Amino acid sequence: MPEIEYPQPRLSDESIALRKPREEDAATVTAACQDPLIARFTLVPSPYSEDDARGWLRIADRERREGTGLHMLAVNAEGGELQGAVGINAITWQHRVGQIGYWVAPEARRRGVVMRSVRLLAHWALGDLGMARVEIRVDVENEPSQLVAEAAGFIREAVLRSRAESKGRRWDEVMFSLLPEDLEGAEK
Repeated sequence: MPEIEYPQPRLSDESIALRKPREEDAATVTAACQDPLIARFTLVPSPYSEDDARGWLRIADRERREGTGLHMLAVNAEGGELQGAVGINAITWQHRVGQIGYWVAPEARRRGVVMRSVRLLAHWALGDLGMARVEIRVDVENEPSQLVAEAAGFIREAVLRSRAESKGRRWDEVMFSLLPEDLEGAEK
């Protein structure tokens, strides 16, 4: 599997930029991941410590080098403040499929940060990275995240029953996908 390079120029729009996570981000990532909604609707450990953040940084670097994922932080384009995280992982090169995951810091919610981050990453993945399909799987109870997927242009496909388990809880997931042909005529 090929090593994945961070996009150059970096993925950004007028208000957010996606960048490589760095060791000095551990404290701000830890603070954001204290949010109960992040703990509930992601696979992020709970409680979340700086050791967990540093572990995620190591995993992110390993997945990038192995060609199985690329994780980035969404930051304010002007000041660089952490807004959230977005990444593509579980990449299967044989089928050219990857899965996008994300979270948004509480203070950045309801401003389109995640939708724009997902859109930037998905368009890059389907273009420069060469994916044929990008997926998002969302807990059926996480309605805001489903709205993010739809607003980013993803198509709702199905409910996958009893698809995921973490932290002593099992849940159904809604499957969304985006294909290169879905981008025709879409704003990039």
